[in-house]
Amino acid sequence: MDADETRAWISAERFAPFLEQAEGDQALAFDLYLWHARISGASLTTLHHFEVALRNAIDRQLGSGQPQTPIEQSWLLDPETLSAYGIAKVRDVLARLDREGYPREHPRIIAALPFSFWKGLFARRYEHLW
Repeated sequence: MDADETRAWISAERFAPFLEQAEGDQALAFDLYLWHARISGASLTTLHHFEVALRNAIDRQLGSGQPQTPIEQSWLLDPETLSAYGIAKVRDVLARLDREGYPREHPRIIAALPFSFWKGLFARRYEHLW
């Protein structure tokens, strides 16, 4: 990708901070933009590893001493552990697995829950868990 191709799809507003940082030098601004994109991409790898570690740690903590099968007896569908909203998110994953023909395996469910589910477990309504 070269500078002309980038200018064809990036808005002037998005490019402006890079141009400002480069003191109006278009080539340098473009290099800064590419550097920023590479740094952003690299941080996604770190975020991915963090998410996997976080969800597995939460599952170990909340699932300690509980059966993993059947899923209906695990913490993932326990109304004393999760709010109705949290249980609905788990049920959404179960429905998707059923539709796509995948088994309702505990590790598969843990991996399929979105990051927002895991982040949400640290909301005020879940203080009792921690």
